[in-house]
Amino acid sequence: MSIRLQTHCLLTAMILCGSALAQNPGGPPGQSSNPPMNTPGSGGATTPSTFPGDRPTASMDTDMHVSDKAFVKKAAEGSITEVELGKLAQEKGSSEAVKEYGKRMVEDHTAASRDIAGPAAKVEVEVPSELPRGSKKTREKLAKLSGPDFDRAYAKQMLNDHRADEESFTQEAQLGRVPEVRDFAAKNLPTIQKHRKMAEQLEASVKK
Repeated sequence: MSIRLQTHCLLTAMILCGSALAQNPGGPPGQSSNPPMNTPGSGGATTPSTFPGDRPTASMDTDMHVSDKAFVKKAAEGSITEVELGKLAQEKGSSEAVKEYGKRMVEDHTAASRDIAGPAAKVEVEVPSELPRGSKKTREKLAKLSGPDFDRAYAKQMLNDHRADEESFTQEAQLGRVPEVRDFAAKNLPTIQKHRKMAEQLEASVKK
């Protein structure tokens, strides 16, 4: 190979090498000069949104209070329902046992409605002043009955209601996150349990 040709090849190689270094300064050919982006699991820094614990405090508080709000709403509606159905039982009951149970419901659930005002305000739940839609339908159905038919239907309704109440009050007393609501549930749970037992006895008596 002639000296002239060798010189030409050497210059060409130097030019190509210089071009590659210019495109990738500070690193070997084939390696990007830009730092790799951090991704979850790569060991690098992650953005705050990667971690659930970095959610805004207001959002966490809202999540914490959802179940407490639901309990208060249900308990408040349940109390006003038991008061109204208790009044109906005193009017239409054909047995003294039904009338007495209705009277007990009016007394105990009127007191519960007063007690729940504070917890309701704490979780921003409005205590109802009238029957919710579902309870209105229940009252209408019972109002159409009379005599033993009313007694049996009322006793069954009370047993179903207080079984559900006992479950929700027990859960709130054990797992509630808002102290005022949890304390209300714990305080009233024994009364709810007593109402459930009385309802079992009442249903057994009106079936005879």
